Amino acid sequence: MSRRTMRERISVMRKNLDLVILIGIGLVFLSGWVFLEVADEVVEGEAQRWDELIMHLIGGRGDWDPVGPQWFEDLWRDITALGGVGITVLITVAAVLYFVLGGRWAPAILVAATYAGAGVLTFWLKTLFARPRPETMTDLARVASASFPSGHAMVSIVVYLTLGALLASAESRLRFKLFFVFAALSVAFLVGVSRVYLGVHYPTDILAGWSLGLLWASLCWIIARYHALRSRGLA
Repeated sequence: MSRRTMRERISVMRKNLDLVILIGIGLVFLSGWVFLEVADEVVEGEAQRWDELIMHLIGGRGDWDPVGPQWFEDLWRDITALGGVGITVLITVAAVLYFVLGGRWAPAILVAATYAGAGVLTFWLKTLFARPRPETMTDLARVASASFPSGHAMVSIVVYLTLGALLASAESRLRFKLFFVFAALSVAFLVGVSRVYLGVHYPTDILAGWSLGLLWASLCWIIARYHALRSRGLA
């Protein structure tokens, strides 16, 4: 390969990585703005009326009875488990071990750091805001922690979007890249919806969890891409 061809390839790689970092920065600012707006509405109590209206439409008042037959409720309980601690820890550990066994330390560290950071951030913010769970919460999905932001929503975005982005980066065909990202976002979306359907979270808890998870995942991805630029001599 000639030096000119090599320089052209490096230039293309630099442009592609710069674009990824630019998109990531945009997502950080957008998701951060959404979270701050939602948090402000929750703290001021402005969101409570709309939250309770949506909860009423789904499960009524008093005893929680979400719309749909029993098999539909069972389906949403299965979906909500995809964002739980047990499933997400297993997926994260499996992904980290896979990358370590292949000698790929950078993605292993990325997956582990994003998950650990999401857990710490969720715990801290739940303690800070200390928002009570919906009064309609029943044994459909009993939990004891605070309501805002949703840990399931945040962690599902972090875990599945990070893995989806890693799979997409390893694929050269655009349709497969889009498929991995879309599949990851779809799982995170369904997990968030399941928390509202089961009556354990307000809609604003979910929106805050999604936005915060997107912010954290994007920030970690930017750092990983920047180190990739430096390691290749492109930054």
